[in-house]
Amino acid sequence: EGANLYYVHGVGLDIEYYASASEEQARERLLMSKQDYVVSCIAEFAVGKNHMQLLKAWQAVYTQISRARLLLVGDGRLREHLKRTVEKMRLSDSVSFLGYRTDVPEILAASDVVVLASRREGLPRCIMEAMAAGKPVIATDVRGNRDLVTDGYNGYLVALDDWHALASRILHLASNPATMTTMGYAGRQKIQNYSIDNVLAEVRKIYDRFI
Repeated sequence: EGANLYYVHGVGLDIEYYASASEEQARERLLMSKQDYVVSCIAEFAVGKNHMQLLKAWQAVYTQISRARLLLVGDGRLREHLKRTVEKMRLSDSVSFLGYRTDVPEILAASDVVVLASRREGLPRCIMEAMAAGKPVIATDVRGNRDLVTDGYNGYLVALDDWHALASRILHLASNPATMTTMGYAGRQKIQNYSIDNVLAEVRKIYDRFI
């Protein structure tokens, strides 16, 4: 039993594709300056992605960092509701709804930190992409997220719905650029196992056992 059960590192990621964009050019195109502190979240606007934890945290962040920018990438049925929520929270000047995008490498290049506050995940591709781009990740401590993010190594894990902890981690990285760089590098190293070349090699080895 279990003799024919194999572990493969996901479906494979083209790491170089997500690491190829220029931060300077990406920020210029997105109308942001070098001095802005940029956090991005790439997720469908759905209940399970738990954007409210991030928005509550962001309210605390923005009161302390006037040049903080939050980029929300994606679409979904909660988009208009979240837009209205952002207006009520008086965060419109700092939060951008970018919609569905095909330029994710550029958005990641422009970002300092990537956040995912999901209630549940499989193996979140957006975290894999952020790691490939060399960005630290702050994510909720749920299955899937914790498979990719090692707390204190390539990012931070925070408790589900604990927006105070999320705000604290976002603010901590803002004032510790060296930590951001170190964590981004660690994530880039860790994600190598999930590269398309490595995954294909793993699958090929499995097939070779039976063919």
